[in-house]
Amino acid sequence: MYLHFALFAFIASVTPGPANIALLTGASRGQIRPLLRYAAGILCGFALVLGIAAILFQAGVSMAGPALLWLKIIGCLYFLWLAWQILNAPLPDGAANDHGNAAQRFATGLMVHPLSYKAWLFVLLSYGTFVGNSGNIYLCSLIFLLAALISMIPWAVAGYLLKCYTPPATLKWINVLSALSILALVAWIWIGS
Repeated sequence: MYLHFALFAFIASVTPGPANIALLTGASRGQIRPLLRYAAGILCGFALVLGIAAILFQAGVSMAGPALLWLKIIGCLYFLWLAWQILNAPLPDGAANDHGNAAQRFATGLMVHPLSYKAWLFVLLSYGTFVGNSGNIYLCSLIFLLAALISMIPWAVAGYLLKCYTPPATLKWINVLSALSILALVAWIWIGS
């Protein structure tokens, strides 16, 4: 059961989403310290979702009704802000500017998953599907968190390779495509769910 859950958690974590897209664009600027702060925020925020969702799952609480709607609204507004930050992110200029911008702060990463109603539903549904009454929910939470950490690495490496082998004008288009990807996610949240 845990092996299947680990595979599921990795595939779910490595797919494109706001956190991974922001990691890609951040790494393409070559700013390591802000990127590490952002990644630490993402992991802490996801750990928060996993822990609270585990408690809610064990208590038999489901996310529904007005709370879900408000989470959806606030989360989509946050994702729109994140897309704006990525779209307007500075391009590398050859100088080592390691201060980062708003899209790479710890607090920004911290809010990605707690403000995503899909993250809450996804985690709760995965607990229901894989854990049920026969598994250790906290072990599954740890597995999910480790899968999220491992899945961040390819996105950061891809962003770094883009920085090394892509001219700045092309990087601007990558930022545009990344921002459009987040906008598409927001549209999918409202239209597809």
